[in-house]
Amino acid sequence: MIHDDIVKRAAPGSSILDLPAGNGLFGEHLRVLGYDVTCADLNEAYPEFVKVNMEEPLPFPSETFDVTVCMEGIEHVLRQRQLLSELVRVTKAGGLIYISTPNVSCLWSRIVLLMCGYFYQFKPSAQLIGDERSTFDKGHISPIDVYTLGYVMAARGAGLVFATADRVKKAVVVCPLAVVLYPFARWSAAHIHRRLHSRFFERKEAHPAYFNLRVFTGRSLIAAFRKTSHDLRGPAIRTDAAPLRCGSIDEPILRTSQ
Repeated sequence: MIHDDIVKRAAPGSSILDLPAGNGLFGEHLRVLGYDVTCADLNEAYPEFVKVNMEEPLPFPSETFDVTVCMEGIEHVLRQRQLLSELVRVTKAGGLIYISTPNVSCLWSRIVLLMCGYFYQFKPSAQLIGDERSTFDKGHISPIDVYTLGYVMAARGAGLVFATADRVKKAVVVCPLAVVLYPFARWSAAHIHRRLHSRFFERKEAHPAYFNLRVFTGRSLIAAFRKTSHDLRGPAIRTDAAPLRCGSIDEPILRTSQ
């Protein structure tokens, strides 16, 4: 999904950071299409990758990349806010930042939290112990919901473009409790949002982007952000970001230029 969206929005030749790159297939597919892809990871099996520890500041100058991609990475680090800040820093003004992570805003994950005390895919017994700078994979240790992700990115100068999910979690469809809870969860979220003042999101725009059905039912959260500010010292009000999409990525949002 992210691959196709990049092809639609970014011109060939655009510089792209893929972190963590995993086996490199995602970056290779884009490279074949003419994109300048930098794969970064700690995977020793791929010596051609730039060695990057996501718990540390990224070893790239500010505003290096037109597009930055972090698929299934931010949930593996303890210094999650620092990583998000670094992703924004190395992205050019006007560039896109794609984030995917297990969707704890999904109704099924909320039910698991209610019944078990932890989010779905974040089982405590599956986590490994290590300090912040450890380079081994710590597993899923840092859940983040769609609202917090949008808040943190806005505070770093990146406005939300869209929030969606990859596919529907089957348990949401077959679980009667999830079906019953959906309208109440949607109403409650919207009601609270209307009552709380936010410096970061204009109410009428933020509502459809955050409270769409895809986010409520999807397994993995996928969000795109557009860097709108050079200054990362304080929060950025979204004044020139592209219109938010309600779980849809069908229309072009950004066309990067070299």
